Amino acid sequence: MVVVFFYWGVFFMLRREFLKRVALGVGGIVGAAYGGGIGIGDRNVGVAGRPNIVFILADDLDFDEIGVYDNGKFPCRSGAVDGGYAKGFSYGNSDMGTANIDSLAKDGAVANRFYVTTSICTPSRYSFFTGKYASRCPAYQKEFPAGTQANLAWQAHIAPDEDNVFKQLQGLGYVTGMFGKWHNGVPAGRVRKVRYDADPLDGEVQKKVTEMYETNIAYLKNGMGFDSVGRMHFSNKEELGLPKALAVHNLEWVAEGAEDFIEANKNRPFMLYLPLTVPHGNYNKRFLKSDVRCTPAGKLATEPKCGMASRAEIAKRMKDLGVKDMRLAMAAYLDEFTGAVMKKIEDSGLRDNTLFIFTSDHQARGKFTCYESSRVPFIARWPKRVKAGSEIDGLCANIDVPAMLLEAAGGEVPASMIEDGVSFYDQLVGKGDSNKRESLFLECANIRAVVTERYKYIANRPGEAALEAMAKEAEEFKRNGKKRRISWDGTPNPHPIEWGEGVRYNSDADFKCYFDVDQLYDLKEDVFEQNNLYGKDEYAGLIAKLRAMLKSYQEKLPHTFEID
Repeated sequence: MVVVFFYWGVFFMLRREFLKRVALGVGGIVGAAYGGGIGIGDRNVGVAGRPNIVFILADDLDFDEIGVYDNGKFPCRSGAVDGGYAKGFSYGNSDMGTANIDSLAKDGAVANRFYVTTSICTPSRYSFFTGKYASRCPAYQKEFPAGTQANLAWQAHIAPDEDNVFKQLQGLGYVTGMFGKWHNGVPAGRVRKVRYDADPLDGEVQKKVTEMYETNIAYLKNGMGFDSVGRMHFSNKEELGLPKALAVHNLEWVAEGAEDFIEANKNRPFMLYLPLTVPHGNYNKRFLKSDVRCTPAGKLATEPKCGMASRAEIAKRMKDLGVKDMRLAMAAYLDEFTGAVMKKIEDSGLRDNTLFIFTSDHQARGKFTCYESSRVPFIARWPKRVKAGSEIDGLCANIDVPAMLLEAAGGEVPASMIEDGVSFYDQLVGKGDSNKRESLFLECANIRAVVTERYKYIANRPGEAALEAMAKEAEEFKRNGKKRRISWDGTPNPHPIEWGEGVRYNSDADFKCYFDVDQLYDLKEDVFEQNNLYGKDEYAGLIAKLRAMLKSYQEKLPHTFEID
């Protein structure tokens, strides 16, 4: 009799668990036996309204490199050049050829104050994944233990045992896929395996390239939260340890993988993450001449099959529009990729219930600082929920994205993802500003900042050795008139002096107060951050308030940073 009751108890427990999983769209007990329901049945059962998610993350994209934003009102190089604050090339938005990206904005919502909390690739992507400030990263804290001053650069590597938004979405029954650029740590990354001038078709070269690629793919498939991962650049294309012929942008190859993923999973909720390699710096036209068969996985036998127009067609289209500078063809290349993914979603009947996001990991202008390089384009289209042509004016950031996505998916947000992040779902769908931020904390190198609706306070605090080196260089600058090249991270510009840059990414040329230790900007009146208000008597009360706010943020994080 005990045995009978035991078996009936097990039966009802399994039945209850089965119904629970079906309600969550996970695929039930049978699906769980095959990897949580991956590829088993239709995950849309019982989850009406749960959106598919497509997330495109451009690399170094500025506001002036798409047609959505006004160059004069948003911080970008073109606006700075046009205003006489910087030298260089000014893009005309009407020439950008970004009709698909522009249509996302027309049919969805545009965020006007969306930030990444660290303005370089690796930590920015870490925060998009985890909802946490990059200084919380366990790998980073191995280099800079808690309680020490921390120089935040490219150390925020994501570990397989860390929680992230993709794992959370898997738990909600989503199939997850990633195709594009990683840049958050891999075992075979940044290793020169072959000569830069090597022939990619040489048998030994092919073997080494394949070995490196497959090692990194295997790493990303193990515990990162992805059911499908491929078509990857594991770092910046120049840093992959590949022959020059293979170290190229290839959006067609990525698009083919994205389209195949959508086709395979169109009958179940999916999250498709597409971090790209372009534009990475200012636009260029070199990609027009590279072989579309060349990839970081080796040279393909045939060209990728996807919905993108050929590069020659893109160039011709730009010429027909009267665009003389073929650098702008890269804008159309990025837009063509976006359009191909959009079309695949539409052809699959998924447009109305797909949350389609387009944003960037940071800007190129002011990269590796806490200036408005941290403020980036953000567009979201979801016809079923988001009002066409709407705008989000409140402060929001990459650390807020995981909580927003999980709320959109109807899931619980774990405590770790709201420690720093705040969901802006209500603002996205027009339900009000109940979770609107009053301020946001930024961190990069030995720089920390706090930004509010109108003002930004920046504090530069390198260590003693860095300060001494910067002071010595400043004296030499006065004597010889040469450009200073030591940044607030305490290191000299690694680029050749022949490039004519000052500090890394030439930020001292874009921001005339770059070397001021403390800085205050009125972003309403000075979006290009040229007029440092710090130290002016009329701002004493505001400065005290912002310094206290910055100190409060920093005290909740692992490392020290002397505000006073």
